[in-house]
Amino acid sequence: MKNNKMMGAVKLSLTADVGQFINDNRIRLLDAIDVHGSLSAAAKSLPMSYKAAWDALNAMNNISNQELVIRSTGGKNGGGTVLTPYAKKLISMYKAMEIEYQKNLEQLQQALIETPEVKEINDFRQLMTRIKFKSSARNQLVGIVTSITIGAVNVIVELKVSEQITIIAAIAKESAELLNIEFGQELIALIKSSQMILHRDDELTLSVSNQLKGTISHIHPGAVCSDITVALSDQKSLSVTITEQSRTQLDLQTEQPIRVCFNASAVTLCRYE
Repeated sequence: MKNNKMMGAVKLSLTADVGQFINDNRIRLLDAIDVHGSLSAAAKSLPMSYKAAWDALNAMNNISNQELVIRSTGGKNGGGTVLTPYAKKLISMYKAMEIEYQKNLEQLQQALIETPEVKEINDFRQLMTRIKFKSSARNQLVGIVTSITIGAVNVIVELKVSEQITIIAAIAKESAELLNIEFGQELIALIKSSQMILHRDDELTLSVSNQLKGTISHIHPGAVCSDITVALSDQKSLSVTITEQSRTQLDLQTEQPIRVCFNASAVTLCRYE
């Protein structure tokens, strides 16, 4: 007798070749934004914390080549958020792929039941789980290698993230060889939020390689540290963690111009196969 028990509903995740881009939770968030016209209202309806929704939206915008939302300030709820036509097409594509993915998975399960080599299949599944790449770094930007300078110990790599954003990374020579970095190659730059500093004074001269101008779009205060979201050009953003004392001393406010500064050594480069 055949076993007709099916797998549970699957959750599709699209990586778009640059790390996780779209998953079920993010699609639900975009759907809710489309319904409510506000990020805060969308987050409450899911339910999801406003900070988690904000981070998810910024993560998608950082990877996407096109705008996903149009934000406006002011209004009854502090401004609105509207999906772009590109975002709506993305939702439709995801839902269509999810249906097909579920059908294929059900067929695969039936094949597993009828195939005696269960151990080999489980070994393969375990291997695929081990080689999955995940990172705790919230700041992930995709860029094209535009310059490579090889030194005795380090290699300086210049990444063009967008027309107005360039990032400099300094990595060990052995690491560059391992990644097989080449001109024109697309890489992912990871930057820890705690390794960045903020400066209000544009006249101050600093020795750090990366100094990106932006505007504070959101402040998440905490008892010890605060999380500051800085909106850069071309719909990109960075999350910076500073002490609450530093935030108070700098008197940081939303809509305030700011510089995000970090050393080239604070950037970790990754590639995908």
